[in-house]
Amino acid sequence: MIARVPLAALDPANRLLADYLAGASAVRACFAFPPDDDGLRARAALPAPDRRTIAAALAAYQQELGADPAAVDNARRLADPDTLVITVGQQPGLLTGPLYTPYKALTAIALARRVTALTGRSAVPVFWLGSDDDDRAEVDHCGWWDARGALYAIRYPDDAGTPGQLIGSLPVGAAGAAVLAQVLPLLDGQPFAAEVRAVLEETLAASRDLGDWCARLLARVLSRHGLVLCDSRLPAVRAGAVGTLRAEIDAPLRSTALVLAQARALHGLSYHPALTKPADVCNFFLLDDAGTRQRVTFADGRFHAGGTTVTANELRTHLADAPERFIPNAVLRPVVQEALFGSTAFVAGPNEVCYWAELQPLFPAATPMPPVFPRAGATLVPPRIAAHLDEWAVDPPTLLLAFDATRRALLSRHAPPDVQAAFAAGRTRLDAALADLVHAIQPVDATLAPAAQAGHQRMLNELERLESKTLKALERRDGELTARLERARDALFPSHGLQERTLNLFAAMARCGMELPDRLLSLFDRQEGQHLFVEI
Repeated sequence: MIARVPLAALDPANRLLADYLAGASAVRACFAFPPDDDGLRARAALPAPDRRTIAAALAAYQQELGADPAAVDNARRLADPDTLVITVGQQPGLLTGPLYTPYKALTAIALARRVTALTGRSAVPVFWLGSDDDDRAEVDHCGWWDARGALYAIRYPDDAGTPGQLIGSLPVGAAGAAVLAQVLPLLDGQPFAAEVRAVLEETLAASRDLGDWCARLLARVLSRHGLVLCDSRLPAVRAGAVGTLRAEIDAPLRSTALVLAQARALHGLSYHPALTKPADVCNFFLLDDAGTRQRVTFADGRFHAGGTTVTANELRTHLADAPERFIPNAVLRPVVQEALFGSTAFVAGPNEVCYWAELQPLFPAATPMPPVFPRAGATLVPPRIAAHLDEWAVDPPTLLLAFDATRRALLSRHAPPDVQAAFAAGRTRLDAALADLVHAIQPVDATLAPAAQAGHQRMLNELERLESKTLKALERRDGELTARLERARDALFPSHGLQERTLNLFAAMARCGMELPDRLLSLFDRQEGQHLFVEI
């Protein structure tokens, strides 16, 4: 490992996350338990919900996915009330999406091992696959390295599927073949191209839609570590959501009012709430006959969705007859999750932490909010880039947070010694000249000293401008150094963002080997909320 920084340090705008990781009392008060061993022990001491039905469904689902026996066994263990659960989730992404999705899963696996060691009880990591989301633009792309390390965008075909279709249900027949047609040429010359190609092709051939393909890929690389996949479309999940949804129908807009009150409280603390919505919006969707999610509002004593109006009794009947037509939104999904699993901990992305800060009032006393642990993150550093960073004595985060200053400092260090010495000597002589002037004129007229100091500052500014022009001239002369620095930045922070939000796991494994997730898992122990820079 080359370096480690708090995840919040790479996202300075996310003040709430930084304060949460720092233990700020105002933020921690928004959560039921602290993200530490004490919080884990306290939540583990509470009773679990009856998980026998969901355990049987998930065991069958792991077998359908072709998951490792370790995941099947873990799914069965969920039926035991003594088993603890670590939950994590994400929408299905193209080829599993960018790296942050497997990083979430790896953090949950590492945390489950930690909880087992802490409590002496089995802890099962469960990955909630949000296949009933409809934000296609968020999941229809990922980044892929070629043999030279250049990054290419892989995209799901624009003309596949239908507008508003649930992302998990997007087709992958011809569309999946079109995705692989983009990927396969980029595998040429990669050390582990054959292994990656085989996994992609085999899982695609067995998959019925994008959600299924994503689940099979995650199962292929992570189920041997006991990760249990849970698709939100499973009938057992839909049935398990009925109680929470019925409570929403019985008390329409109560959950919305609670979230908005929390949002106002956070705003009063100078944070930017992540969940804000109109006061008449309910926290579930209805699927119409075309399979499109329709927002539900409540006004004048009735519910309104997709141009239709229904009463509470009609909705209750629909819920009993067809629970698959009801989809909890981002507010209620965590409540449904906890009703099913009673998690000992939830692993969240940096932005998820912010919206969980608004959710505590929604959880019933019998099923409290679990401790929320920010996931670990990582940037994969190719050996050539790692060697440059070592040669330059540059910390990787500075390439994102202070690139221009880093570039100038590096160029300054590479400037000819006589140039650096000349500017340093010039500043020394100017300082000495000012001291002599002030000493001489002070007895004559003390009011002249500020004028001398102002003149001194102007001369220093001119000297700095001259130094800057000199460095730029050196930069033009030594363009290769700047180009190498820019290539390093682009490899670690593509498009001036975190690599984990672009690069795909299988693209990295084609270069580094199929054991890459195992290597990362060994580094993720007790790294929640940290970002690692790892040489690959």
